[in-house]
Amino acid sequence: MQLRDHYPILKDHISASEVITPHGSELLIYDTVTEAKKYPNRAAFNFLRLATGEKPFEQIVQELSTQSGEPPEQIWPGLTGLAEKMVESGLLTIAESPLPQRNPPPSVHLVYRLERVTFETTRKCNLRCMHCYSDSGAPRKDELTVEEIKGFIDQLADIGVLAIAFSGGEPLCHPRLFELMEYARRKPLTVTLSTNGTLITPEVVSKLKELEVCRVDVSIDGPAAETHDQFRRVKGAFEKTIQGVTLLVNAGITVDASVSVNKSNYKKVKHILELLNNVGVNDFKVWPIRFTGRPDEEDFFVTPEEFREVMEAVREYEFEERGKTGKEEYRYSTLENCGIGSTRLVIKSNGVVTPCLSFEEDVSLGTIREQSIADIWNDSPLLNMLRSMSVFKTEICRDCELALMCKGGCIAETYRGTGKFSCYDKYECVAFEVTKDDYIYVEDT
Repeated sequence: MQLRDHYPILKDHISASEVITPHGSELLIYDTVTEAKKYPNRAAFNFLRLATGEKPFEQIVQELSTQSGEPPEQIWPGLTGLAEKMVESGLLTIAESPLPQRNPPPSVHLVYRLERVTFETTRKCNLRCMHCYSDSGAPRKDELTVEEIKGFIDQLADIGVLAIAFSGGEPLCHPRLFELMEYARRKPLTVTLSTNGTLITPEVVSKLKELEVCRVDVSIDGPAAETHDQFRRVKGAFEKTIQGVTLLVNAGITVDASVSVNKSNYKKVKHILELLNNVGVNDFKVWPIRFTGRPDEEDFFVTPEEFREVMEAVREYEFEERGKTGKEEYRYSTLENCGIGSTRLVIKSNGVVTPCLSFEEDVSLGTIREQSIADIWNDSPLLNMLRSMSVFKTEICRDCELALMCKGGCIAETYRGTGKFSCYDKYECVAFEVTKDDYIYVEDT
């Protein structure tokens, strides 16, 4: 291919970014559909910063020569090979005429790369789930406008964020959800949807497919309508959710499930997992309800002892039904806590920012109506304090042989139960006690 008068640009679903942290610089090329990551060298990244659709290779080579001091004729061979490999890998488009310009890949300074943001799209919800941490039902009076939401999505793209999860409430209750998803996809960002599944219709599935939504996370809390509907407090919810999951799976959209373990279903977890397998769910997460719920509800929390039964049932299911036969790798990071403030943030529907979904607004890091997301991420005193917490400074945990892997569990859940920030989560202890011999622990470098 004669490249000199051709115009290179990253594919629409590919992003690139540089995030400079105290730990070093990370150059990244990211596929927003498959979530695959590639780590280019500096020369390749410098090329991508110029390959925005309006410059031909001839001009790009001249600018690279000016930057590096290297003669153009020495740049051409390597650049030609790089461009052809990127085309073959589905990362780059090369056109004969100028293309609509994309912004160059950002290069930003952050304390850590912020990879994913969960956005509580609205507090409005069509169910009244017993465990709802946000007491969802009616929308907030001060929810973000569509233009405010698009504004913070712009910020996410500008600081190298990779993905946004639209959550709730029930995000499908937001009248302009698909407009917001489409806007995020054009940045481009990976888009996922967290839903109760009852509002999934063929039309919704068609739109999600068109937008190349990466994954849909659905909550299923019983093996049959009796248990699920009692927990979700709307008759018919189970049937609609299963219908929705079936539509998604049949359309080839990946569905993951979350099982909220409580007093009414903890002895039925194995049957729930069998149901998930039968309807084609890709993966599942089982988590105990222990500190959240609507204030008018009676106690439905599971105890650590009851959660042990759950984990034993999950383990039995994995060996008997999913073909697990021996030890698998469990990859752990060098972080000294659950990872709070290292890759994720939550933005509430009124713009308040929290470290994760389990925190409510009493653990506010600020609001996007007053601060940029980058400033909140870098400079929040509360978030920096939480980042500094260590399982190895927690008396009950520091001498435990599994502390390096479990990190002490969820700081947010412990806070909701005790009102104190701590790395010690006794439910996480139970989970690791049951499964510790099933893994080979490998540090994730």
